[in-house]
Amino acid sequence: MTWWLRQRGGLSLLPATLVGFWVVLAVTAGTVVGMPSLVADVVPARLSDFACLAVSTAAVALLERRLPAVECAALRRVDRLDVILAVGFVLGAAAGALVLLSAHDEVTAVTAARNVLFFGGLALAAHPLLGARAGLVPVGWMLLSLLNGRRASNDPYPWVIVAEDAYVPHAALGAGLAFLGGVVALVLLPRLTARNRP
Repeated sequence: MTWWLRQRGGLSLLPATLVGFWVVLAVTAGTVVGMPSLVADVVPARLSDFACLAVSTAAVALLERRLPAVECAALRRVDRLDVILAVGFVLGAAAGALVLLSAHDEVTAVTAARNVLFFGGLALAAHPLLGARAGLVPVGWMLLSLLNGRRASNDPYPWVIVAEDAYVPHAALGAGLAFLGGVVALVLLPRLTARNRP
């Protein structure tokens, strides 16, 4: 199964993404910048939220790094392994953010872990339908939340989730449901995109 792990980026793409994500998270912890918005002149945005997008993009990339001809002829199916690797990767990134940053900046750690699960869930849920383009769903959500996701500068709508403070219950629930939805979509939905059909 080494060929499968290497093909999916388990020995290169995924470790590099995790290390890069954690480093950027540590460097940008607590940094807030003003972003343009349709509801106010500027809205505050945590730089660490943007780092969380890298994890969802890498999760989609590993699911897209397939060799359909080889995998259809193989004796062992790798679909379940793909689900385990993608889900484990997102969970590992979130857990690593909690462990590495908890002592330094607990608020950023909790917020980043929640947002990784939320963005990862959105991307994994969209993958059976959109294929490689599923990585754009979290990016689009982030842009929409910045441009039109607030009633006022410091008052995000409940659906935004990523802009909420660390311990907001509905944001944690939304992130958990999005991640669960992504796992269920990967397990139950067939690969619908033409590129993924064997």
